[in-house]
Amino acid sequence: MNRLPPSRPEAVLDHLANRADVIVPIANGEQVTVLDAIEANVDRLDEVRVHQMHALHDRRYLHGEWRDRLRHISYFLSPVTRPCFADGSLELVPNNFSEVPQLLSLRCRDPLVIASASTPDRHGYFPLGTGADYTASFIGRAPFYVEANRQMPRTFGRNQLHVSQVVGWCEADYPLVEIDPAESAHATPGRPMTPPGNDPPLDLLTFGAALLEAAPDGTIVVDDVGRIVLVNSQAEAIFGYPRAELLGRPVEVLVSEELHDLHRVHRHQFLRRRQLRPMGVGLQLFGRHRDGHEVPIEISLSPWAVGEDLFTIAAVRDVTAQRQLQAERDQIAVALDASVD
Repeated sequence: MNRLPPSRPEAVLDHLANRADVIVPIANGEQVTVLDAIEANVDRLDEVRVHQMHALHDRRYLHGEWRDRLRHISYFLSPVTRPCFADGSLELVPNNFSEVPQLLSLRCRDPLVIASASTPDRHGYFPLGTGADYTASFIGRAPFYVEANRQMPRTFGRNQLHVSQVVGWCEADYPLVEIDPAESAHATPGRPMTPPGNDPPLDLLTFGAALLEAAPDGTIVVDDVGRIVLVNSQAEAIFGYPRAELLGRPVEVLVSEELHDLHRVHRHQFLRRRQLRPMGVGLQLFGRHRDGHEVPIEISLSPWAVGEDLFTIAAVRDVTAQRQLQAERDQIAVALDASVD
């Protein structure tokens, strides 16, 4: 067994480069002492991004206090992060849970995974406890810094991390957070609890995601710098991309390469005069499929504001069949004209 001794939580800073990506497990997989150390030494950081689903503990950096040094990117909002997203202090990457490992692989370059785990067994294995989720997929693919919590349940399966696979670890001893199911269904931080017997308010984010997925046309949501932040399954079918490949990429990936510069100009013009309107009136528009062929499309643009953040919603319709039908009609009309002559 490689007997790497435990260190203090602050030792994680030795493994954090500037402009680094840090992956944190979901909920009780958060490592409280290590994140405390990172926040306490935030002046040593520059453009560090923390990627996590469902943050459990409220922290100052979640509210954008050190946005240039330490930023949070959420993959699922929790009662803690939902108001922060509404205030524009963190970024949200909507997804299906099964896509998160692939999304993190695409968005994070050489990430450091910091995970809470059970104490190592006599063979030097740390079980990742309640925080296996998407972090287990990075075992053997990314360096880990582990917080070994004596109160973390010992779990089994493909979530065993050997001490030889970690760059460092520290010890901790604190209880995990427990939430009463009845209470969590009605309570939101900062808001009074819904009286028993009353239905909780509709989760607008969940409703919005379901509405987007049910739309009959392809729907793509782009932020104010042109990055794709939301895609529905109809858009996947039109352009041939799985959504995990599109999220975070510039929208120009769906436009022929020779039109990239022109498209950016039109996009900036729309941002200056934001209103619901069809795109390219009187023109035949084409999108670029993943395999390179052009897809005839119609597009309608709509502005959308979330707090101070501005987005553009593009409703995209594949009109291949309509244009083929029109071409056939044109051919028939030309043939009739020729026969009359």
